[in-house]
Amino acid sequence: MISIDCEMTGIDFCRCSLISVGAIDLSNPERRIYLEMKPFDGAFLDDEGLAINGFTKEQLEKIPLSQKEGLEQLKKFLDESDGRTVVGQNVAADIIFLNMSFVREGVDCKIPYRAFDLHSAVCAKLLLNKEPIPMKERKSTLNLDVLLNMAGIPDEPKPHNALTGALSAAEVYFRLIEGKSVLPEFSSFKFEK
Repeated sequence: MISIDCEMTGIDFCRCSLISVGAIDLSNPERRIYLEMKPFDGAFLDDEGLAINGFTKEQLEKIPLSQKEGLEQLKKFLDESDGRTVVGQNVAADIIFLNMSFVREGVDCKIPYRAFDLHSAVCAKLLLNKEPIPMKERKSTLNLDVLLNMAGIPDEPKPHNALTGALSAAEVYFRLIEGKSVLPEFSSFKFEK
């Protein structure tokens, strides 16, 4: 499995662009990739979206790697991995953005839509343990920061990038699902099964 997180210029799948990807090979967590890519020509740059990932329009213009070059590097990373099942927090948007980007840039790669979604897995675990799913306004509040806190880790840094998102999702997976701490970046945070 691969922990993946993406940052985009906004959430509109058709108008916004992928701008960074972080990925961790869970079968060998030292295998990692982080890529920043210039938005595709004509992409919508949503100020709210950029505020979340901390990129400025000026920074995006200076990124040397094109979409196609970055996606080809990601494909190579994925091709050298044991599997392509994606692990992450609400990964559907990341998968859609990646697959649309591969098609738009003519890169022969596809991320499978069947994924290991941490939100769903933790909800199931809570329900099996007869614990309530935290809710606000009739919606789950189990975002990545809540899952990190459940695993004994502080909130993800803000603004975050795709690599910190992928690392955080990977460690949450290892701690809450497999019952072990794996990544050295989180070794200072106590883990109790």
